[in-house]
Amino acid sequence: MQKWQQALKDADDWLAELNFGTACQRVSNFILKMPHPSDGRAVTLFSREDMGAMLDLKLETVSHEVSRLVKEAVPKPLGKQGRVYHLREPQRLMQAAA
Repeated sequence: MQKWQQALKDADDWLAELNFGTACQRVSNFILKMPHPSDGRAVTLFSREDMGAMLDLKLETVSHEVSRLVKEAVPKPLGKQGRVYHLREPQRLMQAAA
């Protein structure tokens, strides 16, 4: 029971961290919190709608922020669906998230 309670608290804390700050900070934090494969540079994101729901942002806002980051060449899309990205400069995401 204690493990379940701790897991629930951790998940609640994780989501709470993502709901503070500007839209740019929220999206940047979200990308940084996504699990990375062994190379540490590729990340698979949720759909924009799901990201908006988790970040308490509108779909349009999430799409705008992700597009802005892509234009700044921070993440590079690796597929046509726009769900898998190569993080070229994770430190820039960290700066945006701060």
